[in-house]
Amino acid sequence: MLQRHGKVRRYATVLTTIIVMTLAVTNVQAATEFAAPGFRTAYYTGEGITPNFWGPLSHASDPREQNYNGGKRTIQYFDKGRMESTNGQVTFGLLATEMVTGRLQVGDRDFTNLMPPDKPVAGDEDGQGATYLDIYNNRNLVLAGTANRVGQEFSLYFVNGQFVSDRSGTVGLRAVALTDYDSTTRHNVIQVFRRYRDVVGFSTIGYAISEPFASYFTVGGVQTAVIVQVFERRVLTYTPDNPPDYQVEMGNIGRHYFFWRNIDN
Repeated sequence: MLQRHGKVRRYATVLTTIIVMTLAVTNVQAATEFAAPGFRTAYYTGEGITPNFWGPLSHASDPREQNYNGGKRTIQYFDKGRMESTNGQVTFGLLATEMVTGRLQVGDRDFTNLMPPDKPVAGDEDGQGATYLDIYNNRNLVLAGTANRVGQEFSLYFVNGQFVSDRSGTVGLRAVALTDYDSTTRHNVIQVFRRYRDVVGFSTIGYAISEPFASYFTVGGVQTAVIVQVFERRVLTYTPDNPPDYQVEMGNIGRHYFFWRNIDN
């Protein structure tokens, strides 16, 4: 049975079709084919790395045409990302970057601005927790590059609707150390996220563009403490109380982005 959650489990994924919304209801209209030949290769290569790397084809969007560089390109949304075909070349969008900065790429060097969605980055889509808009509104604290703090504990929390850099009103999580540093973007990374990125591939996740932070999210109707970090292409979550295989998960960034661009605006 499908459930509505804002993140994707590594092996047992919570998925919902991202196709057409009439009023407040999503009509299920599953895709039956890949939008471009190269998408098939990219899809099965990813699925060979880990199950539900993209999500089932039946949960993908229909093929779409997007304006890009003054022309058109073919795109297709999956629960966990977007594929793009431009002159036969397959690429993958920086969806997470766009959603937390509101800076949409409409060409190789062209951008337009759109307010980020006020929807949780993890957990139930209609639940509580830090949103893309919260991250944007606190970008000077969450997204700004920071010094190398490897060996120290992460110290950013979303508490009572705001980000704080101390443990006042602490989210119920044990201390987690920063173990890696993405010097290109100047952000610290916790070990479980670095290990997961090593498994699924750097090109899938990208560099960290936020510091890791903890927040309570509504997950299956229950308030749950989760550590979140935004990377260039995906949002990763760490829930220590989950079984080991499900502690690190990739967010439904493709689904969230689809509704942001096609339904909510």
